[in-house]
Amino acid sequence: MSLDLKKQLISDKKFIGDLIQGFIGEDKTLMFCYFSGSLAYGTFAENSDIDVTAFIDGLDFYIHTNMGDYDVFLLPKSWVTKRQRVDKDVKEYVKLFIDDIFSIDKNLIYENPKYHEDLEKLRNYDITKSLKKYLDNFYEYYMYYFVDNETPVKKFYHVIRVKGQLEHYLKTGVFNLEMDEKYRKEMLEFKRNTENQIGLQIYASKIGDYLEDIRKIKEEL
Repeated sequence: MSLDLKKQLISDKKFIGDLIQGFIGEDKTLMFCYFSGSLAYGTFAENSDIDVTAFIDGLDFYIHTNMGDYDVFLLPKSWVTKRQRVDKDVKEYVKLFIDDIFSIDKNLIYENPKYHEDLEKLRNYDITKSLKKYLDNFYEYYMYYFVDNETPVKKFYHVIRVKGQLEHYLKTGVFNLEMDEKYRKEMLEFKRNTENQIGLQIYASKIGDYLEDIRKIKEEL
């Protein structure tokens, strides 16, 4: 699918909200939803999925499903705070992306006014309270897939991203999506080239070291 077509799909926010509400049924309520994944992290490209995270009142469990051209993550209402706290009840994969809230303002698709207070809880949560647990989960997840795997996989761009964000945090005391430009360029270059020698070179020479750096940083928090 071309990038222009994907941008058209992203622009139809009402359709996305209606699609999710239709999927969950009348006994559940879409609280709010937003673009997540590469759209949240500024890495969206032709090879990117259109990820959407939605919080649902009345849902008791986590659902990950494709809705046409959208890759949708449906989360229970209780996970508004549990996810950010890196609670043990929350799916490991979901806890990898608690920092997507830093771009939620520009990526918000739909908000039910009834749940504005819940959205504010998510938006204003201080991630540094959970940073060590977040990094524990992040390190364990990516190290599991890195060990004995010699092939670059697109998802490892997040390792470069978090390494850059942590360097910025150590310099400024502020944890957000900001990073030095060298990490941003490397992240984008890796994501675009996972199927060729450029991606392989970055994967082989950097990802393991970055994971070790993340481990050391989390141990010192």
